[in-house]
Formats: sequence, C-alpha cells, structure tokens
Amino acid sequence: MQFAAAAAAAALLRWLYSRDARRLAHLGAPGLTSGVSVWQGLVIEMVLTFFLVWVVFATAPILVAPQVDSRVGDRADHHGRRLDGRPDDGRRDESGPCLRA
Repeated sequence: MQFAAAAAAAALLRWLYSRDARRLAHLGAPGLTSGVSVWQGLVIEMVLTFFLVWVVFATAPILVAPQVDSRVGDRADHHGRRLDGRPDDGRRDESGPCLRA
C-alpha cells in the first residue's frame, strides 16, 4: 500500500512539473556530493538507519512495569518485620521509595 501511494505521488509530481523544473530541484530528493559513490552512500544510509532504529527502540516505553513489593516503602524484610525494630502496625511509612505499576 505504501509503495503504491509513493508511486502515485511520484507520477503526480512528474505530471505537475516540467522536465527542467524536475531536473533543477530533483523534486526535493537529496543527492550525493561529488566524491561519494552510490555504494558509499548506501553504506552510510544503512549505518545511519541502524542508529536511528536503535535510538527509537531504546527510548520506547517498557510495556511491562517492574513489580515491587509495596512494603519496600515500609523498610520491611521478606518476613514482614520492620527493619528498624518498631512493631509492624500495618500502616505504610511514606518516607521510603515505593514503586507501583
């Protein structure tokens, strides 16, 4: 579908603009500078595309949020006892970090 739309757009631009205008402006497509071959341009494009995709995937949000025990904020060990020696009254202590999904 995307290829068909691109081909239709190219045909429309070819129909709208004269040959001289198309040759002068290259219809907005960038060209290679002198000294850079087509193969060098292809390799450069592949490397830059790799880094672009890498950055996009690296910054995408993680869909599964980490699950952390809600008692982390209470500074409790894995048996439910408080680590500061006070008895556990079941209330949350808001002074510590607590991550929730």
